[in-house]
Amino acid sequence: MRAYRDCLNYPVYCAISGDTIPSPYELHVDHKSPTFLEIVTKFLKLKLLNLEDIAIIGNGESVKLADINLSKEFYDYHSKTATYQPLTKQTHIDKTKKKGG
Repeated sequence: MRAYRDCLNYPVYCAISGDTIPSPYELHVDHKSPTFLEIVTKFLKLKLLNLEDIAIIGNGESVKLADINLSKEFYDYHSKTATYQPLTKQTHIDKTKKKGG
């Protein structure tokens, strides 16, 4: 995700609303397709794991996998699978609310 942020030339435009995003401080990066949940679901299926079986470390703001090897595998899988789109903060909040969290 950092590489995506770093390659943008500002201003950029929100992929949903079309509003101008003048700087990286006003940018929210969103998983376009597949969604983050879809990426997680497919990764777990490939690894024959259930979400409940995964130990995590952190709190609601910052969470990481306790198993370092599994974490690296997920990072690599996510890097190969994710596609991103630029959104304004408000558009990202509204999109998340429509999905129910």
